[in-house]
Amino acid sequence: MKFDVLKKQLSQGEAVVFYLIVSFLYVLPFILSDYLYVDDGWRSVFARADFSDEGRVLTDILYGLLSLSHAAPNMFPLALLLAITVLALALARLSRHYFTDLTYSRCLVVLPLLYCPFFLQNLTYQYDGPSMILGIVASILAVTYQEQVFWKRTAMPALLVAVLTAFYQPMINVFVGLCCIEVFRLLERGEPLERIFRVTGDKLLQLGIGVVIYYVTAYPLMGDERKTLIKLDASAIAEIGSRIMLFFDGTPETFTGASYGLVLCLSGVAAVGYCWVVVEMLRSDIRAREKLIRALLYSVLLGVLGLSIHGIMLVFEPFNLGGGHWLGLRYF
Repeated sequence: MKFDVLKKQLSQGEAVVFYLIVSFLYVLPFILSDYLYVDDGWRSVFARADFSDEGRVLTDILYGLLSLSHAAPNMFPLALLLAITVLALALARLSRHYFTDLTYSRCLVVLPLLYCPFFLQNLTYQYDGPSMILGIVASILAVTYQEQVFWKRTAMPALLVAVLTAFYQPMINVFVGLCCIEVFRLLERGEPLERIFRVTGDKLLQLGIGVVIYYVTAYPLMGDERKTLIKLDASAIAEIGSRIMLFFDGTPETFTGASYGLVLCLSGVAAVGYCWVVVEMLRSDIRAREKLIRALLYSVLLGVLGLSIHGIMLVFEPFNLGGGHWLGLRYF
């Protein structure tokens, strides 16, 4: 009875209102505290964003449009509220993409895209936070874009990949994670391998073209210190491996007290869910060869999801272990 409200069928408008409310409640503490982060301080004083030097040219354009000038005055909380509104629309779109019949309980499925404790570090930036949220929006739009014509279903998501990268480069990890979930859903539903490989190929093509668009447009504006990659030699794999191990060594320190037990319980439930899909896959009536291919693809997807926790940050020389870069962790 009292839980019937969670099963109530929602219209698209009701879903948008739900996401507007929960998103506003999530960012309300930041609005009330009105705390300037270190970078926000000098940007507010000089009314300059200078994000183009970081390869984030669309963030400069965003503040130019909001201020109707070449300057970048501190628009907090206006910029954050506008970004949250657009995100609510995008989350409602993603929910409808996943579920035909929307309920409050199903709306909770996509909330980790915002309700992630490690994303809190990103939201503490008054200048950066809104553009990072818009990067998530672009990721959602890229994944949910539906079109039968090949060039249209490739070009628009690829353009959105370039957009999200020009807002904040690590947001490409969010797009990769959402693409993995798309393939997971196809595997879980038992879709034919031909369709699974076609969708996978489409996503890889969209990602590749989007990166190329970003490379020839925004990347040249980036300062040299931001472009430095790790040396691509025999030590590169060892370096990437050591960075991944740093993550696992530091992760337990971020959970204390009751939160540690909660994380263990949720991790256990997630592990059971992953294993259950594999068991159902092996129990199906398909041929043994196809079962093996599906199981291998499933394992590869888990590996890609793991790598997307830090994603492209693993190959750049300046490596930041801060939680704000753990954008792929929300998919687990």
